[in-house]
Amino acid sequence: ITAQPGAQKYVLHDKMDAGLTFGGTVTVTKGDTTLTTPNDYSLIPGGNTITDDCTFEIAFTQEFCKTLAENDQIIVTYFATLNDDVESKKEYKNETWLEYGDSNKTNHDTTTTKTFELPVFKYTMKNSTKTALADAIFTLSKNANGTNPIELVSVSENDTTGDIYRVAKENEATGTTKITEITTTTSGRFTIKGLDADTYYLTETQQPVGYNKLSASIKVVIDGDGNITIGTDSTAATVVEVENNTGSILLSTGGSGTTLIYILGAVLVLGSSVVLITKKRMR
Repeated sequence: ITAQPGAQKYVLHDKMDAGLTFGGTVTVTKGDTTLTTPNDYSLIPGGNTITDDCTFEIAFTQEFCKTLAENDQIIVTYFATLNDDVESKKEYKNETWLEYGDSNKTNHDTTTTKTFELPVFKYTMKNSTKTALADAIFTLSKNANGTNPIELVSVSENDTTGDIYRVAKENEATGTTKITEITTTTSGRFTIKGLDADTYYLTETQQPVGYNKLSASIKVVIDGDGNITIGTDSTAATVVEVENNTGSILLSTGGSGTTLIYILGAVLVLGSSVVLITKKRMR
């Protein structure tokens, strides 16, 4: 708030969408001074005392208003968390405005918080068809090596369209089970909601029986518009599709394992050539 001399009846209004839950506390400063309640202001939570559906209001005392000079800066700091009402790719708005004097109001200032989802499909190829795989276990992390996986909460279970999870909150209700691993069902699908725009790494920690496990985490980037890109080449996608194959497990291409195979193959070829030449000489 940029104050003006002669300020009267300063009331800061804040109105949040249903998907946002107010943290319940505020910090108010003027310059280097932290203001106190009730001497400088009162925090009024939403409810019967507020008639305009605000989430909360801050009413400054007239004694404090009298101390304000032109262009004094009043900074109000508070926070909110996304709650269980969040939906994928939705924008959650927070409006603030100042009421002053005899029912005068400033324009509404709006902050927008976005949240996104990450759909995943686990499959194998059978008869040229992508066939869902159950019993694969995944974690989601912000580290390339898959450490410190993100805590999740199960929202719904569906063997046909896939399970739905959301990012766990710091202040989850008592009894809420937090998990870090997701196991695919017969649909092979799951969706994680409540994600911010960021870079993530999807790691397969356990493959289905009879299949090879992925040798590295999958890099997934969600941009500010919710667009998803996959891998180092940033391939655009709407669903992160993860394929498993059957057969013998080989080390990654270019590793020491394949180098050893090439060397052994070359030795066998040379050995065969020596035997063939020796036989010709003996004849």
